[in-house]
Amino acid sequence: MSIPPRQVKVRHRGHDTGLTQRFPVSQHKVMAYRMHLRKRKQQNMSIFSEIFSWWGGNTWGTRLTIWNQGRLIGQDEFGNRYYEQRKGTGPLGVPRRFVTYQNLADPSLVPPQWHGWLHYTVDTPPTEENYTPRPWQRPHLMNMTGTRHAYRPDGSILTPQKRPPATGDYDAWKPD
Repeated sequence: MSIPPRQVKVRHRGHDTGLTQRFPVSQHKVMAYRMHLRKRKQQNMSIFSEIFSWWGGNTWGTRLTIWNQGRLIGQDEFGNRYYEQRKGTGPLGVPRRFVTYQNLADPSLVPPQWHGWLHYTVDTPPTEENYTPRPWQRPHLMNMTGTRHAYRPDGSILTPQKRPPATGDYDAWKPD
């Protein structure tokens, strides 16, 4: 799925010309920009926020648990690390599997092959098998929800386009 074209106001020397122009935004540029923002946030993370903020990713408690109970299985191209419980079993009768994120916790950054392993869909991790994506599979793209590159259909309050008219195949419900 490609990102729909965006409308931008045309400016000349800092002044609004009153014109708008549509241009496509490449997925590569969006991905590179989001990775840049994540790296910047990671650099701003201090030891204080690392100790006291659970929403920022790894906490000291998580690191202690991993050191005590986890066995490193592998790492993906985004720097996320995947672990399996060293001994014993979890509530499902199999060793627990978990991930620690490189930057902020963002589950949309888990690639499909690791997602399958985390959810027990496949038994062998991608590090132990030669995974080749199918020809129809696209490279991983982050979840764009909440960003200015999110998909907004015609008729959305955030787009200037009007909603397409009804085609007559819909009958409104009327109480009897």
